[in-house]
Amino acid sequence: MFYIPASLLVGILTEQIFLFISQDVKSQIMPVFLWLIVFSGFIGAHYRITEIADSRYLMTKQDQQAMSWIKNNTPEDAVFAIHTHFWLPNAVHGSDGGYWIPYFTRRQTTTDTMIASLGPGYDIVLERSNAVLALYEKDPSVNELCALGVDYIYIGAKEPFDGKSFDINALKNLPGVEMIYDIDGVAILKTCD
Repeated sequence: MFYIPASLLVGILTEQIFLFISQDVKSQIMPVFLWLIVFSGFIGAHYRITEIADSRYLMTKQDQQAMSWIKNNTPEDAVFAIHTHFWLPNAVHGSDGGYWIPYFTRRQTTTDTMIASLGPGYDIVLERSNAVLALYEKDPSVNELCALGVDYIYIGAKEPFDGKSFDINALKNLPGVEMIYDIDGVAILKTCD
């Protein structure tokens, strides 16, 4: 997101420089300046297009089918634990198709949008996201998630981009945890009774 303030600063600096240049000089350098901007934009766009990371495409057709099932079979106030990646100490996002649950189903997840930390109520997101980390341990636990109102665990079809995965077998063998959806690589577990 730093490109937005950086672009504004470059624009302000450029305008300030042009205030000190005479009109005759401006008319001579303006065409060159505009072509330089267009050329830089072309090079920058080409660089960005070739930089697409397939690992960032989190959603699959299997996840989309699971989203329909979630919408039709879970309460509207349901909360889903999803694969969680901390990209900064206080900034989390999902690392598989579960990150799209709010957009497809209007259900909550243990993460939020990347800029949610700027708004109120982000403390519960951090608490829930930190509780998800217990699911990655050798002996996972859902106790803290249950205490925080998390109802389900979602495991997407695509391997999380950060390489961390929940151990489905260990999770479904925990007391009070029940596998309720297991189709085409997507699993949903009910966490708390």
